[in-house]
Amino acid sequence: NANPNGLGFFAIVGICSIIVLYIRQKVNFWVMLALSALYVFVGALGVSRTFLFAIVLMFLLLFLFARKNSGGASFGRYFLLLVVMLAAVYLLSHTSFLYDAFESRLTSDIDTMGGRTTVFAAYNNYLFNHPLYLLFGTGAVHYGDVIHEINLSTHNGLQQILVAYGIVGILFFFYITVKALQLCYK
Repeated sequence: NANPNGLGFFAIVGICSIIVLYIRQKVNFWVMLALSALYVFVGALGVSRTFLFAIVLMFLLLFLFARKNSGGASFGRYFLLLVVMLAAVYLLSHTSFLYDAFESRLTSDIDTMGGRTTVFAAYNNYLFNHPLYLLFGTGAVHYGDVIHEINLSTHNGLQQILVAYGIVGILFFFYITVKALQLCYK
């Protein structure tokens, strides 16, 4: 009963984390491979379009930037990871209920991105009509109790920050993100 995007998000974070641990030689290849396969399976069960696009992009970037002997791993190991992921995709695509669910999610309501553009516009209109909420936000937990006019949750991470914390919060978010990137870059 969890939110499909939430499951997809946790699966992507899990895969990214385990790959970083592997590259830093904190876990062995087989642990990374097993957990990656598990996370792909869990993420696929959520039938999240965002998960599908993020996982494809993440693995493309991994293989694009994988260097020979990156973290002690040969390119052959990355190729084996790719083969296992492709096998998982093949098996999942031949599971009719998952295939049908993804096909439905990818082909229905394309013009409004599954209704997301309508929800996005509704929240923006609400915020611009309520400048105090635009500046300081509605609160992180119960924004649905504050905004009665919109029955659906936001489907955009940055807009979620804007709705919950306002302009003040989103500026702080960008500040700490830039600082974190600068720290990681050094």
